[in-house]
Amino acid sequence: MNLKYCVVYTRDGGSFVVKGSFERSTIRTMSNNVYYDGQAIHWKNGIVLEPQQLECVSGGTRSPDVPDCSTGRLP
Repeated sequence: MNLKYCVVYTRDGGSFVVKGSFERSTIRTMSNNVYYDGQAIHWKNGIVLEPQQLECVSGGTRSPDVPDCSTGRLP
């Protein structure tokens, strides 16, 4: 399997932005910055990680059955 468990924190490290299982996408970008854009994790060397099973998400687009990381509640 190509699944990786990932946790993305806010810049200050105090809160979760997203956590769950991600899979490496066939899509690559030119960016070398590491960030979560609300849909996918943009990793080093242009690698994009797409969500497969999310535990929680703060902001961005999320399914109604995925809890908010900041409150732990469903929408």
